[in-house]
Amino acid sequence: MTDYSRQSFLGKDSSEKLKDSKIGIVGYGGGGSHFGQQFGHIGIGHFVVVDDDFIEESNRHRFVGSEPNDLEADNLGNTRAKVEIARRQILRGNPHATVTALRRRWQEATDALSECDIIFDAVDSFAQRDELERFCRRNLIPYIDIGMVVTELDNGDFAISGQVVQSLPGTHCLRCCNIVTDERIAEEANQYGDAGPQPQVIWPNGVLASTAVGFGIALLTPWFPSTNALRWLVYDGNTGTLKEPNILSQYLVNTSCSHHPETEVGDPLADIREWQPTDQVCRPSQSKVMFLQRWISWLREKMDHLRI
Repeated sequence: MTDYSRQSFLGKDSSEKLKDSKIGIVGYGGGGSHFGQQFGHIGIGHFVVVDDDFIEESNRHRFVGSEPNDLEADNLGNTRAKVEIARRQILRGNPHATVTALRRRWQEATDALSECDIIFDAVDSFAQRDELERFCRRNLIPYIDIGMVVTELDNGDFAISGQVVQSLPGTHCLRCCNIVTDERIAEEANQYGDAGPQPQVIWPNGVLASTAVGFGIALLTPWFPSTNALRWLVYDGNTGTLKEPNILSQYLVNTSCSHHPETEVGDPLADIREWQPTDQVCRPSQSKVMFLQRWISWLREKMDHLRI
């Protein structure tokens, strides 16, 4: 019996596929910390975690894996970096994992992120989501986004809502889902320069992150052969329900993404003159090969469907 024997339903050689996979996590806070915990335990072998921030007392209550002494300041007045807490938490679940922890903005970590099989996003800013999704599409990387908001109602009560979206190159994007809009980007820029101090609690983050992990495992293993490239669930935290929005089946299934042309792939700043051959044979991981095969199949099915 192996450590992961009870995950054998994920498919033949699933443990090896997960061990071979590299997961990118951008934004290691309330939602991102759930990603680190779960993917560490499930057996992912390689991680790239990017966040330029330090833990604060206001977010420790929803930060999985954080400890009270992480708030103690060092000689420079900084608390523990979020990416260092991520490394510690991931290695608790999988001591054999390799964790590239980068305390910087994700735009300064694109070389490391471009090597990932899937990138999971738990950032607060709509502008950041928009840029990161575009980066993933250019690099043919599946992008899975989670987000939540707490809204005060007219009667003084509060409503918790959120979403999980799987965005793949050549399929619908966050703008198609009306999650990212120019108006929302402009509004957050005018108010804070980012998403601002949004209310957050741990259990909605857990629901959304766990669902996103399931989306990712379905891409990495043959466990669940989804026929939909776009996967989108909306969350009602007051009723505790996750469901597909009506727009998905009534409209998006019969259209194509108008925001990201299918030819918009590859690094626009790449210079072939800078490429140097190496002695190592660079090959995509098993997970990347599986995704690319599935992505081509999805595109063919979509084009056939739209021709009918």
